[in-house]
Amino acid sequence: MTILNMLTKLLKNILSNYLRSTTSTKSEKKATKTQLSNHKSNFDSQEVIEKMNLPELDESDHLGDAAKARYRALEHIKNKEFDEAWKALNEQKEHYLNHAKKNGFTKLQTLALDASAHEDMANILRLEKKHNDALVNILYWVRTSNNRSIQRHENKLRAYFNRCKYKNTNLDEAIQFSKCTRTDFDLRIAQLKVNEWIQREKK
Repeated sequence: MTILNMLTKLLKNILSNYLRSTTSTKSEKKATKTQLSNHKSNFDSQEVIEKMNLPELDESDHLGDAAKARYRALEHIKNKEFDEAWKALNEQKEHYLNHAKKNGFTKLQTLALDASAHEDMANILRLEKKHNDALVNILYWVRTSNNRSIQRHENKLRAYFNRCKYKNTNLDEAIQFSKCTRTDFDLRIAQLKVNEWIQREKK
């Protein structure tokens, strides 16, 4: 092979390697650019979503869940499983609170919904012979029942009050208290009133 032929072959190899290297570099740059472009696009979408700050959708059936919890509570009461019944009623109250939040209830509307579970709570305490505590729950239930008094409420209040056997407080006072117009009435205020009646018995 002549020197000319050797030089020609060497030049062809160098040129071929150069072209292959250039093509590969362009492809890598194009792929990198595409990846960066996709990354940028994803980042922008995420940024927009975060800036929208949309509230989470609450699709829970809180009233349905509350009804199921109360059904379990009543079954436990029937079987004299009072601790389990109490837990189920607290679950019911939690579902009611979530429902109230979801639907923008006022404070009075929320209390009325919450207090509806306390009729069953009072019944548990009655069965456990805890009559003072039972009266607290009935007072709360009566007072917060949509701010209206019905005959069933008064009959329940009379029955629970009489079981306490107070000598220094009469039923009329309890009935008047259950009709008070305080807008800040809650379970704590009912507890304070019953404690006041208990202290009277010690005098």
